[in-house]
Amino acid sequence: KRAIVYVNSLGGRREAGVIGSRVVTSALHAALANGICVHADETDDVHWPSRSHPGASVIPATLATAERQQLSGESILRAVVLGYDICARTLFALKQAQLRELGFHPSSKGALFGATAAASALLRLDARKMRYALSYCAEQAAGLTVVYRDTQHNEKAYICGGMPAHNGVAAAQMAASGFTGVEDVLSGEGNFLSVFSRDADPEALVR
Repeated sequence: KRAIVYVNSLGGRREAGVIGSRVVTSALHAALANGICVHADETDDVHWPSRSHPGASVIPATLATAERQQLSGESILRAVVLGYDICARTLFALKQAQLRELGFHPSSKGALFGATAAASALLRLDARKMRYALSYCAEQAAGLTVVYRDTQHNEKAYICGGMPAHNGVAAAQMAASGFTGVEDVLSGEGNFLSVFSRDADPEALVR
């Protein structure tokens, strides 16, 4: 209820619906609200090998972007499969157990990359723009395990669902609109993998 009231108060272009309500808002706001709601009503799935909740972010990001672009059901399914794959691979590369030890919530990293990949695919980004989208995605990586102290689950729903969905759509839209950035955020000094993992496995991204 809080998510619906919040995004409805923001206004915005009528691009995508908030499921379970009559609210139609921007794709960014719809992804945020739907991601929170997925976690709130416990319909988020669990991918046990990566200890993540891919559906809570990948599906809201996909639905919001596909509705904004008026795309087909087949496009949606393909984007969801891609998002799930990238979510898991990101966490395999980071070694999610290490993330937890450092105080980071794995779902907020993997799901963010998964949501970005799904939204970027639906926006048909070329190879260079995809690199920029991943770079903006990495800049938004957040989420602390302190969230488990949230007895109301508001913050947890944001971290595990709404935030990665919203930020993934934002990264894809920014790249699509012409924002440029670092060409390869996954290698070189200070790259995403080295910052969040002591012993990253980059090959997991393409294995």
